[in-house]
Amino acid sequence: MENPQPPPQRETAQVGQGYLYIVAVLLLTVIGSLAYLWFAERNARVACQRQMGDQVARLATANKSMMDFLNAGMAGYTTPAQKEEKSATEATVDGQRRGVIAIDESVGRRLGFSGGDVIFVKKAPTTAATGP
Repeated sequence: MENPQPPPQRETAQVGQGYLYIVAVLLLTVIGSLAYLWFAERNARVACQRQMGDQVARLATANKSMMDFLNAGMAGYTTPAQKEEKSATEATVDGQRRGVIAIDESVGRRLGFSGGDVIFVKKAPTTAATGP
């Protein structure tokens, strides 16, 4: 009689408990490190946005006060020429009657003109495309 032997079994490597504990600890360390880094970056971003928000508010206030200052300063230069010191008359320019504004000589000098200067404002050329 033959001695029947069972077929050879594949021998699988036995995974030891120590190996599983090491892998679990390393996996938890990686997850914990990533969580810590995520919270640290998030808190830094929130703090930066809060600080920048305060700076933006201060700059907006400074911008508004600067615009008010500039508008008040410009009013001193244009107000006299726009109020009581001007008078609308007509004059002949290039053979056509046109409306003119006569301002006082002191206002003209303040604007950079001398007595007798003539200022003519031309219309801007159209920028639309023209046909052939």
